[in-house]
Amino acid sequence: MSPSRIAKPSTVVLWVHPRSTSTMFECALLQRQDEFRVLHEPMGDAWYFGNERIAPRYSKHVCERDHPQYSDSSFAKVWGHIVGEQPSGSPQRTFSKDMAQYLFPVKGSVTSVPSLPKERSDDNPTLLPREELLDPSVHHTFLIRTPQRAIPSYHRLCYPGSPTGFEYWDPEEAGYKEERKLFDYLRSQGVDPLIIDSDDLLKDPEGIMRMWCENSQIDFDPKMLSWDEGTRKHFEKWAGFHTAAENSTGVGKGLKEEHCTRHESPEAKEKPALPEEVLKAIEDNMADYNYLKRFCRKP
Repeated sequence: MSPSRIAKPSTVVLWVHPRSTSTMFECALLQRQDEFRVLHEPMGDAWYFGNERIAPRYSKHVCERDHPQYSDSSFAKVWGHIVGEQPSGSPQRTFSKDMAQYLFPVKGSVTSVPSLPKERSDDNPTLLPREELLDPSVHHTFLIRTPQRAIPSYHRLCYPGSPTGFEYWDPEEAGYKEERKLFDYLRSQGVDPLIIDSDDLLKDPEGIMRMWCENSQIDFDPKMLSWDEGTRKHFEKWAGFHTAAENSTGVGKGLKEEHCTRHESPEAKEKPALPEEVLKAIEDNMADYNYLKRFCRKP
């Protein structure tokens, strides 16, 4: 069914993987706070820090010491916050940018969470029950970026003492396989999600944004394509990850060499050799990226 034949979805989600230029995309929606409540990776509260946390990156001690504000962030509570009705006087629609991997268990972990139990016969691979994921008021869209750019960008932010707080790099956090699984499951359930590629977005910001807005039942406004640079409280939860987006001035505008991985900066004259572990991660994720790329749309 075409978007024009259905009511405007109250929640629009952009599912992404790390370093997919998604925060820059999110900045475009921050220009539409008259219509949208904009959420920044809320499912990470439950996946990394909450009382049902899945990810092994932070120990229970670190979660309690450094992130106590998320101690009661169950998957049910966070998902309810994303899709719940808004108070009168607030923007009545929600845009949420989130990592697809935050809906999935990691190797050897649980396949469901206590706050959102699933039917045992359910072939849904995510941690959300089918009825929650397929709620007709939720509109799913996807953004991808080639591993040749995204993975080196992620790797450079994960090291002991990094301002991101990510003390080590884990190639399992690349996020492509989870994005593919989510995309395929939604399609198997009769959903036809729009998926776009970051390269296409940067080459044709207006065309891609117009297409995405039409698909999501949003009136496109040219002001979505530009903004003032500056640190945003909106991104404080993940300090150190969004310097490039905060210093941008629009979709693909204002990026400086120091805000980019050397391999992606247009000003970089030499491209240093990548570590073997990064090259392997790129190779390991190319099949999932190329698969999703087949479904990407352009105006």
